[in-house]
Amino acid sequence: MIYLCTVIYLFNNEPVAWTVRYCQDKSLTIDTVKQLSGKYNLNGSLIHRDQGVHYRSHGYVDLLKNPGVTRSMSRRGNCWDNAMAESFFSHFKCDTIRLMKRRLKSIHDVRRIVDNYMDYYINMRPQRKLGGLFPSSYMRLALGT
Repeated sequence: MIYLCTVIYLFNNEPVAWTVRYCQDKSLTIDTVKQLSGKYNLNGSLIHRDQGVHYRSHGYVDLLKNPGVTRSMSRRGNCWDNAMAESFFSHFKCDTIRLMKRRLKSIHDVRRIVDNYMDYYINMRPQRKLGGLFPSSYMRLALGT
């Protein structure tokens, strides 16, 4: 089993940080937030997650306290609270099936597929919620660039 942890910016549905690992543990989530904080100033932001034990670990909670991040968690057993992530992973699973023409042999194969998909999703996949634009186009339009 291989796990993908991702952070999606709700404004334009863009995956802004992701990590692929063999284990779904606190290092998966902590490393994803560290990657995110290397790209963006997280002060005053809100990060929403489900109630997985790795999102309640002391290391994860402490990491988010420093930049002043507000943590939000889904209600137990309520997938609607995490609908954005559920939708993204549904698209990810359906869309990547066609990318896997051969059997994946290593975590490097999975990382390559994930990175290729993220590029496709951000720069080429139109989204109904964004008026048919893809996340990067929507952001450029919003910023006037």
